[in-house]
Amino acid sequence: MKDIKTIYEQLGGTYREENGSLVPDMELPEQKQIGKYGRMHLDYLKQHRRGRYSVLLGEGRLNAYLADIDEQAHEMLSSLTVELAKTQGIDEQLKETDQMRWVQMMNNVRAQAEEIVLKELVFACQEERKAIDELLSELQKGEDSAKAEGYIDLPTVEKSL
Repeated sequence: MKDIKTIYEQLGGTYREENGSLVPDMELPEQKQIGKYGRMHLDYLKQHRRGRYSVLLGEGRLNAYLADIDEQAHEMLSSLTVELAKTQGIDEQLKETDQMRWVQMMNNVRAQAEEIVLKELVFACQEERKAIDELLSELQKGEDSAKAEGYIDLPTVEKSL
């Protein structure tokens, strides 16, 4: 009888025996630590962007993607905090003269910066937004060229129905 190979074996995969069962020899790529914002984005992907989540998970890029989002969020948060503090006049002199006021203002600035980070980065998929914008512009170009060439106008057809 011929030795029949599985698809996994045909692709170069091997097995090892554990407790009388054959287990595929597979290793995950190196996993990076994911912080607060990466975990929040993961929850967002699972709940609202299931397709994107499945693709990233299937390609083995989910962990790296989330770690990158987390790093970007921390960088954005620190730079926004500094900028907002400067614009609101929060400085070391205020810290020396009125510590409680300084703490209140800095907590407010940090909350503002975190809200911006969450809205702009954590709970938004920039790649999807770019793809959607490109698709809409292509559709608009196609619609404009169709009208110019005398094709049927979709709103006119819808009105007649």
